[in-house]
Amino acid sequence: MKKKNSTDCPKVLAELDEKQARLDKYRKEIREGNNKEVTDLGDLSRPLHNKKR
Repeated sequence: MKKKNSTDCPKVLAELDEKQARLDKYRKEIREGNNKEVTDLGDLSRPLHNKKR
């Protein structure tokens, strides 16, 4: 495994944390049935769309 540049790590981890927080929020909203306002799923749902094709 190639070692990542250590200066990239905090940025990547912050991005992951942000995406995870958004996912958690959306999952909670979907569970509660009030996910009508969820529109900015873009980058979170892209890999799923690619797999379906």
